[in-house]
Amino acid sequence: MKNIKQADIVNQGDGLPDWMQFTISLLMFALFSWVLYLLFHPTLELDEKHRDLLNILLGGFIAMFGKVIDFWFKQGNKKQGDIKNEK
Repeated sequence: MKNIKQADIVNQGDGLPDWMQFTISLLMFALFSWVLYLLFHPTLELDEKHRDLLNILLGGFIAMFGKVIDFWFKQGNKKQGDIKNEK
């Protein structure tokens, strides 16, 4: 149990190892870039149904960006208080 707590240093013990949190965020940004590339590629001609699907995916990724930004940059007082009590 002690190793699990030591593996999660960046966000004060939120459950996942730091390398996994970073990898998930990196994969999300890579998928977002790929969708943008497909949507705005100058020579790629998409069917209207496929373009609509990519626009829906783009909207989903934009909504997820808010969660990723909150996760990495928002400091929660509740989490910090819980960590102090555990020590």
